[in-house]
Amino acid sequence: MLVEESTSITGQMPALPLTQERIDSFKFRDGKSPYLAQYIAELGISKLDGNPEIIPENLETKYTIKCGEITDQKSSGRCWIFAGLNMLRISLLKDKQFGEKFSFSQNYINFWDKMERANYFLNKMVELGNLPFDDQRMQNVLERVFVQGGEWELFANIVEKYGVVPSKAMKETKNSESAAKYMKFLSDYLRERGGRLHILSSERADIAKINAVMEQTLKVVYNVSVGHLGEPPKKVEWKNKEGKLQRMKPVEFRDLCGIDLSTKVHLTNLPYLDYNIPIVVEDVSNMVGGMQLKGFNVSMEVMKEAIRKSIKKDDAVLSASETKDLDKNKAVMSLDSPAAYEVFEIDRSLNLSKADRLQYRSTRIAHAMLLIGCDDPWTNRYEGESLDELDDPCTNRYEGESFDELPETAGPLWQVENSWGKEICPKIFMTDSWFDEYCYGVVVDKKYLPEETKEILANPDLEPTILPGYDPYGRI
Repeated sequence: MLVEESTSITGQMPALPLTQERIDSFKFRDGKSPYLAQYIAELGISKLDGNPEIIPENLETKYTIKCGEITDQKSSGRCWIFAGLNMLRISLLKDKQFGEKFSFSQNYINFWDKMERANYFLNKMVELGNLPFDDQRMQNVLERVFVQGGEWELFANIVEKYGVVPSKAMKETKNSESAAKYMKFLSDYLRERGGRLHILSSERADIAKINAVMEQTLKVVYNVSVGHLGEPPKKVEWKNKEGKLQRMKPVEFRDLCGIDLSTKVHLTNLPYLDYNIPIVVEDVSNMVGGMQLKGFNVSMEVMKEAIRKSIKKDDAVLSASETKDLDKNKAVMSLDSPAAYEVFEIDRSLNLSKADRLQYRSTRIAHAMLLIGCDDPWTNRYEGESLDELDDPCTNRYEGESFDELPETAGPLWQVENSWGKEICPKIFMTDSWFDEYCYGVVVDKKYLPEETKEILANPDLEPTILPGYDPYGRI
């Protein structure tokens, strides 16, 4: 039924039904070729993406960290595990004990993440037994019962408790690479048993009965996970520097690799919150007693200063960002990439701010990658000299064009190592303006922070801001 004109949306403006007259006004005008629509329908609009002036072979960053072999998460949402392990292996690649082709097992971290998530969810359903099922907090917990996505704190929880193993010790399986079916089965199963636990808790049932249901449920989750992912090793074999074969626990292998996660800090840039404050998201974790999703909210200026210092010291930086505007043909993310804006006459002046995009959910923290390259902030790659050295910082004297008229890639770039395999954007370049708009968080060593930020972070009286699970930052 159409909404009547007298119905008000805002109290001032009447709601407008979608009439044929309005529909006719939406159609392309100004001589747009009918063949364009046919081309897009058959081949997709991505073929039109990107600035034709950008030549991928000419893109590079001044400071670039040498990486290992490109990894491939396949059809799974495990980018945060791949990026985290890729960051940990960087320092090992020059060590002859490991070699340039060394990699950690992503499947091992994935297995224990799923087990811990299941246990966390079941305990949370018991804890929230005093809330009705339609409570907002309950709905948030049910929504992320068994998702594949994650963040730094969830990764660190698993590494700290279970350690790491070489990729050969627990290889990828068909189901780890394409997880949808078994994840759907376990998600449905956990909601069933989680619902039962919530009902028992709300009825104040005997603790022994609740524990029995929980243990029975986790037994099924463990065996289903083993059947699909394989059983995680209790010990791994490794040759030491003297060439002698050793057997050790995964936590011992982690220590052998020199992994220390306590020096890292998770910086966020969420402009709808105050800067220089710690934040914690309610109910977003993967481990009872483990860290919840948290961060230290800073400006992009502070974040980028820390990233540049880290990369210049060959310390790669874990990043969490959007992936929109990616030109897969040229492996570039820039604000002038998407052809949809030009083809469909989208008015960019109506675009939301970074803060509003997050709050209205037109964007989200979608993908984790590893920052391995950067430029100085004053870079002008068409000149070969800094902008500060030019007579007029906005002039490209060799080209006779305004600097603002050049492609975004004329300025400083950021380079990331991706985890989509060798064929699809193994390395991606981001323009500085795109990075400002769509990078939401990084994990960097605390020693690279500006001194003022270090002092604020070290303040023992600084209380974190607790965010509800439905906050945009919690949508992992």
